[in-house]
Amino acid sequence: MRKLFIILGIVFFSVITFSNSSVYACVGYVEWRGTVDSDWENGANWEGGSVPSNGDRILIDDDNYTGNSIDPVISVNSSFSPSRLLAQDNVTLTIGADVTTSDWVKVIRGAVVNMTGGTFTVNGANDDMTIQDDNSQFNLSGGTVNINDDLLLNGDNDGAGADPTFNISGGTLNPGDDIRFQGSANNIPHLVISGGTVDVTDDVYRNGADVDIDISGGTLILSDDL
Repeated sequence: MRKLFIILGIVFFSVITFSNSSVYACVGYVEWRGTVDSDWENGANWEGGSVPSNGDRILIDDDNYTGNSIDPVISVNSSFSPSRLLAQDNVTLTIGADVTTSDWVKVIRGAVVNMTGGTFTVNGANDDMTIQDDNSQFNLSGGTVNINDDLLLNGDNDGAGADPTFNISGGTLNPGDDIRFQGSANNIPHLVISGGTVDVTDDVYRNGADVDIDISGGTLILSDDL
């Protein structure tokens, strides 16, 4: 296994803002309830009893679980395109078909995304993806993740659990801009590549955390700085 563990001597100012908080205001979000089953496309599983509309903000949180499945599954191409998608508090989202958001995606506070196929597109005005906090993971084994802006790996938490990790064993990850590592010496986020392809359009940065990239297979393409 090749382990790329680098401390970058980069000082940068003003334009990059990182959040140390994993508490996001959830007013105006449509909540996943899992009332009937795990089917993302079954309106009965959603707050209000119908599939969300294009542009709705989506919240997947175990505090809102009221039925048979806390963990949604996208097994057919999504019929709606949410704006923001927030998964938090130990839920698991499984993606096996196409889904698109028009704003950011955040996987925080122990949430997990398992992607086995399809295309996950994060596309819009604030179009980054964040994997943050203890035990949070994104596991890509198939399909394609297209992020129009940055991938932020953020280790800010108490360090009591496993560091946040993006695992690639298959498929393709395309950050449209940078990969940014944020954290501390006690909570370093990880990018683990054992297969598939990671094609970084711009830079790899760090802010408070070391850059920890483990490579045992697959392909890592760096088009700019590391």
